[in-house]
Amino acid sequence: MALTSPGERAECRREAPQRKMGGVQEGVKGLKSLGVRDLSYRLAFVANSVQVADGRREGDIRDRDTDGDDSGRQKFTEEEEDEVVRMRNTPDFFNKIVDSICPTVFGHQEIKRAVLLMLLGGVHKITHEGINLRGDINVCIVGDPSCAKSQFLKYTAGIVPRSVYTSGKSSSAAGLTATVAKEPETGEFCIEAGALMLADNGICCIDEFDKMDIKDQVAIHEAMEQQTISITKAGIQATLNARTSILAAANPTGGRYDKSKPLKYNVALPPAILSRFDLVYIMIDEPDENTDYHIAHHIVRVHQKREEALAPAFSTAQLKRYISFAKSLKPQLSSEAKKVLVESYVTLRRGDSTPGTRVAYRMTVRQLEALIRLSEAIARSHLERVVSLLIHFYYDESSSSCTTSLSVLMESWNILSHLPFHGQCHQPIFDLHAVCIVILVHFH
Repeated sequence: MALTSPGERAECRREAPQRKMGGVQEGVKGLKSLGVRDLSYRLAFVANSVQVADGRREGDIRDRDTDGDDSGRQKFTEEEEDEVVRMRNTPDFFNKIVDSICPTVFGHQEIKRAVLLMLLGGVHKITHEGINLRGDINVCIVGDPSCAKSQFLKYTAGIVPRSVYTSGKSSSAAGLTATVAKEPETGEFCIEAGALMLADNGICCIDEFDKMDIKDQVAIHEAMEQQTISITKAGIQATLNARTSILAAANPTGGRYDKSKPLKYNVALPPAILSRFDLVYIMIDEPDENTDYHIAHHIVRVHQKREEALAPAFSTAQLKRYISFAKSLKPQLSSEAKKVLVESYVTLRRGDSTPGTRVAYRMTVRQLEALIRLSEAIARSHLERVVSLLIHFYYDESSSSCTTSLSVLMESWNILSHLPFHGQCHQPIFDLHAVCIVILVHFH
């Protein structure tokens, strides 16, 4: 590429095609007298103003919580706040906003609710000792092939500004977390960010999660719970932030989910990984004439009319604005909720330790923290600040299993919107010794 004298307009072009050129080709003279010895430089830009081309703010959805209750509202205009209030007061609001998520997929309202709660997230907290309490919600979808699992991942990665979509089969531990490489120009060691670091303050969507090697799964333990990545290589010791929610999709072992077996025998994931997910959904592809007809009709209509077939009640821009506004709220658990959660956790632990019980995974503090995060996310979805929970326990003698944590979403939505729920519940998420948890959320 030919050199140009200083002051001329800068140009950027590919290597020119080979052609005959007459005359003597010379570069810019006088560089040696200026002390220039090396003409190989790295291209860099110095900007004094940056404007997002597509008009969306980088932190619209996944802004990190800051101190103060209304600090996040300062970026909203009065017109935007009025629009959010009008959306909230729309009749049948909750079903409409859930239907607006991933409109290309027919049905699966429970998973759409989970995606909404994951986008909202819980409240991020920091103790006086500097310990971070995770507020991000992790969701895992286990299902038969052709159940639209990848569609949910693609949609989530597209709606969130800082998001990364990757495949567990083609990603290594270094590709997911971080690695140390030598800089080719300087020869110094530097840290290269992986998918979880690149998705900081966003969402990391991992497809084929069950295809990951065991050593690669162990590498993301710290990132999923502590939301940090510690690396000690080549004389570099650092702790990097990975404050991201994880939306994972996995296939059951054998290709089809066996309902006669517990979850741990149907998915190739260790308990240490599953316990770090707040919600685990199971999608089973069962033939049903009515459901198959509506799914086929929806798919054909999308291919036929495209945009006309996808007409949700709220557009993607409105959905982003509502989620961003809701994330500016920081709901707190009431004293009643604190008491009920403590008593329910002790009861579950007591039943989990009973000899002779058949449980899929033990009840730990992580499940208690997951309920708190889900409660805060539900409060945000209703633009409320105080959450009061009432937990009921039911015994299912026939199946000896708990209902899904989907009931946390279903019942709260039904009570607040005063609308009956029409749909089928999926398979159990956690087998907690014949105890099912239904959280009824009331707001003051």
